[in-house]
Amino acid sequence: MGSHGDLSWASGTVPLPLGGCIEVAWKAENGEIASLVVTAPENTELDIRVAAACSIDIRRVSRLPEHG
Repeated sequence: MGSHGDLSWASGTVPLPLGGCIEVAWKAENGEIASLVVTAPENTELDIRVAAACSIDIRRVSRLPEHG
């Protein structure tokens, strides 16, 4: 995954075409992504690819509030 410089965390929200959104947040340690949290509606297919050392927390909700 390579170095991310001085960036130690990031988060964001992606709106979904049929309403709702997906929220993503990650934290880095020693220049590598160490943890990832994804919050997404239950009926949304996810394809998540990260390094084996990264912990992943996927949270399913019936629907996230509209973002915007």
